[in-house]
This record gives sequence, structure tokens and C-alpha cells, in this order.
Amino acid sequence: FDCILGWFAAEADKEIWCEKTPMHALHIADIGAALPSSRFVHIIRDGRDCAASFRRRWGYNAKVTVHRWKHTIRIARQQAESVGAGRYMEVRFEELTASPEEVFGDICKFLDIEFEARILESSRTSARMRGIDSKQLKPNSGSYKSLFSPRQIDDLEELAGAALAELGYMVQNDAGDRDLSSFYVGLQNVVTRFGRMGDIYQRARSSGKPWKLIVGRIRSGLGHIRSNRY
Repeated sequence: FDCILGWFAAEADKEIWCEKTPMHALHIADIGAALPSSRFVHIIRDGRDCAASFRRRWGYNAKVTVHRWKHTIRIARQQAESVGAGRYMEVRFEELTASPEEVFGDICKFLDIEFEARILESSRTSARMRGIDSKQLKPNSGSYKSLFSPRQIDDLEELAGAALAELGYMVQNDAGDRDLSSFYVGLQNVVTRFGRMGDIYQRARSSGKPWKLIVGRIRSGLGHIRSNRY
């Protein structure tokens, strides 16, 4: 795996490669043991904003998203202790988007690579995702306040208020740490997947290879289930 991605990096004139699958956060210990030279940059975002983003883009249940966010971060931080000093770095999404040059400078120091201004420009435009015709990082914090009602925010903080406060986020309920039942999480995951069937169907109809798209989505979903116990 390292040789393959190392080859792709060299072909793109890059010094190192990066694999950014989010759920790798649950497997830091195993990855760290398999790749002794690996380093981990954990970008942490306000769980309430994560819930808002997942709701807008994919229709995910907000409570389930915050539940998963809380457990994923706790597992990642716990496993980070096993990889040793100097191999794990935490970055706040809010600081990254507000002061990208400063934060990316710190990341480059952590990775022992030289900072270059072009690092601040994405190789992919975000226009296809959000209708923005810019490759620059955009601050996008606190959006949950306009999407969720005060009651809904209270419900989210009842689940993850303690974790949010521990990470330095402002909350009304800094003791909230309730867990959802596995039945509720499983049920909502099923509801979400059925809700997305319409989107997959429309994409398949407009695709030149509909069956390839459908099979790819099924494989992706199965892989997500296997890698994410929550």
C-alpha cells in the first residue's frame, strides 16, 4: 500500500502521500503498527456543525451523527497514545479555515516538510460541492445555529456536551454525555439509506454506466458498515 501510494506521490512530484478516509480515526493503532513511519493529522470540527453538514448534504440523522462524532474522537485520542510521541497532531477545523497559512505551517513542521503557498489552494474546486467557484478555504463555523432549533441544539448537547466542552467548544450543557441505543442508531441508519435510494436512482439514470455506479455505492456502504461500529 505504501509503495503504491508512494509511486503516485512521486508521479505528482510530491514528497509524501496522504490518505484521508475519515473512519481511519477508529484504526490509528493498527495503521500505526503496520506503517511505523506514518503520522496522523486529526482534524476536529464542532460536532454540531458536523451534524448540520451531514444533514444538509446526505440527510443523516443529527443525533446519530453527534453520537458517532463523540465516540470516534474519543477512540482516536485513546489510540493516539499507542503510536508514540511526535506521530499524532490535532487540528481544529475552525482554526484551519480561519488562519490556514498559520495552521498549515504548523502541520508542515509536524510532517517535516517545507511550507509552500500552493498548499493553501485545493486541487479540486468546491464548486461541485457547494456552488462556490473558489479553491480557497472558506470559514464555515457555527452553521448549526441556523439549521437547528434551540431545542434540537439542546438535544445534541445532551449527547455530546461534555465532549464538546472538553475540546474547548462553547456549550450550554457541559455535562451532556448520554448515549443512543444501538437499536435507535441502526434504525436511523436504515432510514437514511432508504432515503438516499432516490438520489442514487437519479444519478444512475443520468450515468452512462448505471450498474457500475449502483454496485460501487453498495460496496462503499458495506465498507462503511464494517469500519464503523457506530
